[in-house]
Amino acid sequence: MAASVPPADSFGPPNGIERRRADPELSAIFDNASVGILFTRNRVIQRCNQRLAEIYGTEVESLIGQSPGIFHADEGSFRRLTERARPLLTEGKPFDADWEFRRIDGSPLWCHVYGRTVSKSGDDLGTVWVIEDITQVRRAREELAQREKLLSQIIQGSLISTFVIDRDHRVTHWNRALESLSGIAAAEMVGTTDHWRAFYRTQRPCLADLVVAGASLDAIAAHYGGAGRTSTLLDGAYEAEMFFPDIKPNGRWLFFTAAPLHNENGELIGAIETMQDISERKVAELAMQQQNATLTTIVENLPGGVIVSDRDLRIIACNDAYRRMMNIDDSLFANGAPSAEDVVRYLTERGEFGFGEPDRIFEAAMQRVHHREPQHYERMRPNGSVLEIRSSPLPQGGYILNMVDVTERKRHETELRTTLAAKEAAELASHAKSDFLAVMSHEIRTPLAGVIGMLKFALEDGSLRIRTREQVQVGLDNAQSLLNILNDILDVSKIEAGKLTLEAIDFDLHALLREALDPLAELAAAKGIAAKIEIAPGLPHFLRGDPTRLRQVLTNLAGNAVKFTERGTVRVTAGLARETADTADIEFVVTDTGPGIAPETLVRLFRKFEQADLSTTRRYGGTGLGLAICKQLVELMRGSITVDSVPGAGSVFRVRVSLPKGAAPSRQPAAAGKRTRHTHRLRVLCAEDVQTNQIIIRMMLTDLGHDVDIAENGQLAVEACARTRYDLVLMDGRMPEMDGATATRLIRAGGPQGTPVLDPEVMIVALTANASEEDRARYLACGMDAFLAKPVDEAALHLQLSRAIERQLQRGIELPLMPARGAGRPSTAELDEMFEVFT
Repeated sequence: MAASVPPADSFGPPNGIERRRADPELSAIFDNASVGILFTRNRVIQRCNQRLAEIYGTEVESLIGQSPGIFHADEGSFRRLTERARPLLTEGKPFDADWEFRRIDGSPLWCHVYGRTVSKSGDDLGTVWVIEDITQVRRAREELAQREKLLSQIIQGSLISTFVIDRDHRVTHWNRALESLSGIAAAEMVGTTDHWRAFYRTQRPCLADLVVAGASLDAIAAHYGGAGRTSTLLDGAYEAEMFFPDIKPNGRWLFFTAAPLHNENGELIGAIETMQDISERKVAELAMQQQNATLTTIVENLPGGVIVSDRDLRIIACNDAYRRMMNIDDSLFANGAPSAEDVVRYLTERGEFGFGEPDRIFEAAMQRVHHREPQHYERMRPNGSVLEIRSSPLPQGGYILNMVDVTERKRHETELRTTLAAKEAAELASHAKSDFLAVMSHEIRTPLAGVIGMLKFALEDGSLRIRTREQVQVGLDNAQSLLNILNDILDVSKIEAGKLTLEAIDFDLHALLREALDPLAELAAAKGIAAKIEIAPGLPHFLRGDPTRLRQVLTNLAGNAVKFTERGTVRVTAGLARETADTADIEFVVTDTGPGIAPETLVRLFRKFEQADLSTTRRYGGTGLGLAICKQLVELMRGSITVDSVPGAGSVFRVRVSLPKGAAPSRQPAAAGKRTRHTHRLRVLCAEDVQTNQIIIRMMLTDLGHDVDIAENGQLAVEACARTRYDLVLMDGRMPEMDGATATRLIRAGGPQGTPVLDPEVMIVALTANASEEDRARYLACGMDAFLAKPVDEAALHLQLSRAIERQLQRGIELPLMPARGAGRPSTAELDEMFEVFT
């Protein structure tokens, strides 16, 4: 206690009721003490000083004779104090405690209480109590504790890893965020000085330890050995960032700060250190650095010039290509990064934007610089070169400008436009040629079909004289040659136009070889030369492809061999060159013992309109298109054709094609002979505007035992279908009044309003002198079921008639049976009369 206690005997005799005069000095001390003093006996206040009365808020006289319980808020408080103090006082020991009392006005009062029993000669005189008012101290302590609690809560609740050490480097706080970062619990760390182990494998001071030790920035930087960045903050605080390899499995980048802690007297009492995991930021910074390096490399290596400005129009990037293109020397960058205005003025003064009034040119150029929208334009330089310029604003302000010299590209574009115009003109010419050939094909084939048809009928008349038969045969052969020439020209036209398409159907290769080559064997025998067809063992029967075009190639090659060979042998072999599970590579070899071909002629053998020499044309005829067509057809089949020849020793042509394996066709109708009789008779309508063709079709159908009606155009054909139920309609494609396609669509639609046709589903077969694939596809698309080419082959006609019979029977339509004999052929007199009519 700060105040001394007066001697026991100064309080008077044990009866204590009469107040005795004590030593004046002791009384002065008692009355003027800075603490409250009272003397109690038998729980009654015998004496107290003025300070006690002031503490309690009353007068001394009002306290004398009162129970000490007057100082307590309630009886329970007094009883608890008495119970704690009695054992000590009874044993002569002092009682010392902080206790809460109540003033006379009821306000709380915290006091430090010191009590001791007073005795004399073994007699208990009473108890002396010293009371010190500690209310303000207590309140200060509570506020300090509250502040410390709040600080602890703030540290614990912070998301930033934090720990606090005292001046002895002992941990006083270790928050939850740091527990998560370090993996060490606060209970394990608080009160220790080995907090270094949360960050390092070996003992070394943390930044907070250095701050407590009063280390300088240089010492701190030296301590971290340049492994991180350090700097000084205010009031002796420091910050740093460094990679800690021992934190977590792969290490972490931390940004940490440490600041000293002082008490109210300015004395150092410890330090606080905070740290943040900045690993993600460092990874992002590294990625940004790499990206910037990559972008810098890209900008520097772009084929065009690139210049970039910031929001203040200061140039922040300008690659070497831009400097070279604009002829910029180092003087523009002598004083650091120039502005966009500096660059524009520099270029204006050197005539980059043309010659004239410099200020006007400069202002016009700056207007583009200040334009905030994306720009794309071309500019011709004074030297005649052309620049393509793109300028785009940047999100953070400023712009990026890219320029490319497109002079060469412009020249190429001009050339390309010229080429495209020429190509377009060529395509128009090609279309015009195709249209012309289509028209000419129709116009030539139509009378030619009549000639061939009539000559064939004439040859079948057994009453012809021998000389007349020979003359008619010569006429038929020439007409057939003319048809072959026309077919070659049309094939070349279609191939050139890219309009020749190949079929993909299953066929029997062995049957194809016999059909294609057996007639040539007869021709060879007539010339007195040997013709051999050899099929190698293992050659597949069924393949998938275009049998018609393959037959055309083989017929042409073998036909040429027979035509040019005067003595010896023509041999055609077919063998399997290679086979997989799905495909077969077939090699056809045509060998002859003809005159052979000179080396200088071989190089142009497959060109159009080329033959060995003019004497070949004069001697054997032909257009020189056959081999060119063969080569193009084989290439369309993704195959190859080659030739080896020695003059005087013959030639060898090799064709190799790869074809998918096929299946046996589900139904392979046998070739129909022109005298084969059908089981049922059909009623046929032939829509044909050319009288000669009408006669031929009528004669062919009549000879086969069928009934036929003729309509001279499509309109009449539709009207006929409205009057009569036909089993088959042969429809010419091109006719006056109404063409075949229009008539077919009208029939399929049920006929004109008011005059419906009797059978909209009647089988319709196109008769076309046009070999155009487009026309054939158009005929099928409009509703026709098939087509026959002019001149009409009687076997092909017979096949379509057979299909019509089968179709009608499947539909449940009754057909009359075919009579035992068909109509006879026209006599020679009738044919002569026809020729006279049409000559």
